Amino acid sequence: MFLGHEAEPTVGSEDKHEQIHFASRNAHVEVAHFLVEHGVDVTAQDKDGLTPLNSASFKRNLEIVQFLIGHGADVSAQKKDGWMGSVHPASEGGHVEVARLLGWNGADVTAQAKDGSTPLDCASFKGDVDAVQFLAHQNHSLCEKKAAPASRI
Repeated sequence: MFLGHEAEPTVGSEDKHEQIHFASRNAHVEVAHFLVEHGVDVTAQDKDGLTPLNSASFKRNLEIVQFLIGHGADVSAQKKDGWMGSVHPASEGGHVEVARLLGWNGADVTAQAKDGSTPLDCASFKGDVDAVQFLAHQNHSLCEKKAAPASRI
């Protein structure tokens, strides 16, 4: 399909944001860039409630994850049914760099999925030592911050 300057990037799709999901799942950064330039929302949820960032994290592609975050993707978005956000699939798939990037941009690396599992659980189950070390360190750091006594003035 040829898209001229006046064409809508949503032609041929029932869901006007379907293309950004396809581009994110398949790590097509240039396509995602074009779509965003033409007004496609990087936070749009598909019929299952997944955002482009959820899909990109599942596919563990750092470049598309960086692009989406840089264009306003919600790092904390979860599926409509409350299942998992973006850190879980990145951790489960062994892409510690994606998990780090999400964490550095405000994603809750201790978030629990619907079944109670955390990203650390996912990484442990898959046996990814790097992800386990990163997430365990993050969990420990967060626990220290929560447990630290208030300073007296």
